[in-house]
Formats: sequence, structure tokens, C-alpha cells
Amino acid sequence: MKRDLEIALRKRLTERIGAERFELWFERYGSPKLEDDRVRICSPDQFTLDWIRNAFHQVLVVAAHEVLGDSWQVQYTISTEDFEVSNEDFEVLSSSQTRAPETSTIPSEPKVSSRLRVAVPDAQRKSEPKRRRRELSEMIVGDNNRMAVTTAQHLLNHLGEITPLFVAGPTGCGKSHLLNAIYRDALSSRKVSRCVHLSAEQFTSHFLEALHGRGLPSFRAKHRDVDLLIVDDLHFLAGKRATLVEFQHTLDQLLRAGRQVVVSANRPPSELSELGGEIVARLSQGMVCSMDYPQADTKLALIHHIAKGKGLSLSDEVAEVIVTEISGDARRIAGALNRLLILELADRPCNSAELAREHLKDLLSASQASVGIHEVEQAVCDAFGIESDVLKSSNKSRQFSQPRMLAMYLARRHTRAALSEIGDYFGGRSHSTVVAAKKTVDRWVELDKQIGTTHRPLMVQDAIRQIERHLRAV
Repeated sequence: MKRDLEIALRKRLTERIGAERFELWFERYGSPKLEDDRVRICSPDQFTLDWIRNAFHQVLVVAAHEVLGDSWQVQYTISTEDFEVSNEDFEVLSSSQTRAPETSTIPSEPKVSSRLRVAVPDAQRKSEPKRRRRELSEMIVGDNNRMAVTTAQHLLNHLGEITPLFVAGPTGCGKSHLLNAIYRDALSSRKVSRCVHLSAEQFTSHFLEALHGRGLPSFRAKHRDVDLLIVDDLHFLAGKRATLVEFQHTLDQLLRAGRQVVVSANRPPSELSELGGEIVARLSQGMVCSMDYPQADTKLALIHHIAKGKGLSLSDEVAEVIVTEISGDARRIAGALNRLLILELADRPCNSAELAREHLKDLLSASQASVGIHEVEQAVCDAFGIESDVLKSSNKSRQFSQPRMLAMYLARRHTRAALSEIGDYFGGRSHSTVVAAKKTVDRWVELDKQIGTTHRPLMVQDAIRQIERHLRAV
């Protein structure tokens, strides 16, 4: 009965707002569910929820009353549990997810994340909802991940030859995306009969459940009788003695049998002494590959690739804002692109740098690197090929005064220094000089003016991009 009512409500909403808008907003972000006498609209974040509420609340109320009666109310809630993390969003779990400590208390029905993946027969797989495959061939390769991707491609053709593969890198650099691609490629190639992909947190939870429920034989068969074992975020096992012992035995058995093991962590094995010397030694015997945040060119290609997959129209100007003003952390980049997509669906596209900065200001602020005036000074000097003494001097010739004004403009934009502090740093100038410099540079940008020395002239926007890229790398 409840299911029939949900279907009827979805049908009525579709009739009122159109199939395309229903699919874009409700299928993707907030499908209505019936609970008691409420229509529950659930979305993964506050921003999305507010948009749905502002745009469709009246329609939702009317549709609910038509289908269910006047007693039903519409309720808006935030929950990440109803939404699988998209591979297109870098295969990263929400930072708000909590991690259960290793204790003797085991829930009767432990929550299993969508990132636990076990290969299943084709017949069973056909009944599952279709999910977009993300494979190694789709990854954007740059200096930040080239070694890891190349090694992953090799091991898929030579399983067990390079084992274990250890992928190390900071949160949000694409480790989980790479491990997922390995899993997907292994399945599609049919070179493995059984493959398990899970996080270290899940390994811990399932082990403890088995331990206290007398299910150890089943657990061990599941994780040791495999052709490919993939474990993400291995650093989570730190301090969990019982789980570490179990993982060590699992690792030993797989390596003795020549099976393929792939793991990831936020640091290389040499910096994971808390896992124990035996495990560190075994993880170091294979191949250790480091990953990092992408450099500007790779990051730009990645942003355009993801935007295209989402159907998001992204101008070069807006893409440049994301490249230069949002850190390499994939979570922030994915959040920015999702924000822009929602705005576009709401007929409020961000088609200029100014609009992008306005709508992404919270993300830009969170990404703001701790840059000092000295770093700005050095970046400007490098860009124009001049000495810092000249930049701070009283020389008023255009070839030096223009880079100086640009330096004050960027110092105001990228540091937390006061206006008076900036002016004092650049030759004892007043705060009003810094304010005037900002107005001047804004006018240059508007006119697309060429500035700099006679030996190294640059278009002002090109100079800003070059300098800001340098600052992001600091």
C-alpha cells in the first residue's frame, strides 16, 4: 500500500512539473518517501535541500494533498545514507561520516557501506540497478598519479606479479577512484573469479561481527579465498590490535598464494609504524606508489571531464576560478561542480568568474591557502623577472610600478594581512595606496591590459593566473 502511494505521488509530481524536472531534482537529489503521516524529502546537503524547498514546496504540498489527503505534511531532512557516493565525484566518502571504534559491542545489523563490493555471478548482477563504471581508461593522468595508474594497468594483466600494490596519498587525491577503477577493470576483464573491495573500516566491522558471532570461518573464506583483495584507507586499522592480527594473517595467506592485493593509505608504509613492523614489512615488499593533488593543467582537464559527465556547461573563465582558487582536494572540487550544476538546473548558470566566486565563496574561503606577503612578492618577481628590492623601491617607472600594484592587489586577495601591513611591506606605502592599487588592477582586468617590464610584458589576466598557480603550489 505504502509503495503504491509513493508511486502515485511520484506520478502526480511528474505531471505537475514535467518528467525532465522531476528526474533532475527528485530522482537525483530528493525522491519523496512516505513515513507515518509525512512526505519526507531527503537530500545529501543543506544547499540542495534549500533549493528543492524554495522551488517546489507548494507543488509538493498540493500533490501530497491530492494523492494522500489534507493530513499529510511535507518534511525536509538531510541524510547521506540515502545517497551512494558517485564515482564521478572522485569516489570519496563524505567527511561527515563517523567511524565506529573497535569495541566488543556489535550491532545486530551493522551498516554496510556502498563501497563494499564483492564480485557476483552475472545472473545475479543483472538484477542489480545499473551503475556507471569508472575504469582506468577514463582516468585523467598527470604527474601526480602517472606511476600509480601505470602500475595498476600492468598488474591487471599480470595479477600477482606486483603484490601488494600500495597507493599512498592525501585525502581527496584520487586513491579511492583508482582502487575502484582497478576493481571495475578486473571484473570487466573476467580475469578474476572472485574479487573483494572494501574499506579498512568495513574489514574491522565485519571481522568483529564474525568474531563475536562465531562466524570466523565464513569471514576468512570470504577474504582469503580471492584472486584480488582491495582495501582502502588502511591507516584506519591503527591501534586495533585484534583486527591487525587478522589482517596480517589474511595478507600472509594471500601473498604466499601469489594472489593480488591492493591497498591505500594516507601515508607510505614507512610512516605507518602504528600498524606494526610485520605488516609494514609485507606492504613494502611489493610496489609503493605515491599520489598527490593534480597540478594546474591536469586539474583543469579533470574538471572539464567531470563537468562533461554531469552535463554541466562550464566556461573557461569559471574553470580557471576552480583551478586557481580551490585546493586540489577532490571533495571541494566535486562540491563546487555540484553547486554549479544545481545553479544551472535552477536557471541561474554561473557564466563568469565574478558569479562563480559569489556562489562558491564558502568553498573558496575554506580552500584559501595560508599565503604570506613574502610568497606573493616572490611569485610576482618570478613572473616579471625583477628583483624584490626593485618591487619595494620608490621607482615610479611603469615597468616596476605596475608589478608593484599587482603585488599589492594579490597580497590583499590572498593573505590575511591588513592594508597598512601590505603597504608597509612594499616600501612603506599607506593603506590608501593599497586600496588604489586594487582599483587600478580591477580596471586593467576590465580592459585586458598588458603590463610588466619591457623584457617580459604579460597580459594582466595571464599574469594573475600564473602568479596564483604559483601561490597554490606553495
